[in-house]
Amino acid sequence: MLLSAVALLTLLSCSPEPKHSFSVSEGYAVNTLKVYASQAQVEILFDPTSVRGIKTNALVGSHDTESALEIMTRGTPLKFNKDPKTGAYAILLDISKVPEAPTKQVSSTEK
Repeated sequence: MLLSAVALLTLLSCSPEPKHSFSVSEGYAVNTLKVYASQAQVEILFDPTSVRGIKTNALVGSHDTESALEIMTRGTPLKFNKDPKTGAYAILLDISKVPEAPTKQVSSTEK
């Protein structure tokens, strides 16, 4: 009997994550991440000033929550981490992926 319970728990923990239907337009992360969270029915944490000006990709169709975030953030300087206890996602700015602003050459007349 105990072996059956352990087997059942193992099967339940290996079940695939449910998919959600998404319809999130390309846009600024400060807005699109909120739409994503609502449609995925998950908690999402991010600093609005960190994601300001960053655009995420459109997301359409049926996806699990993690695959959906991967699609939205692909090619952006955003990364995410999932808290294993709460299931909430933290969206972070990956400094190594932020393009450097071009430096302005100062001519001798501007000095």
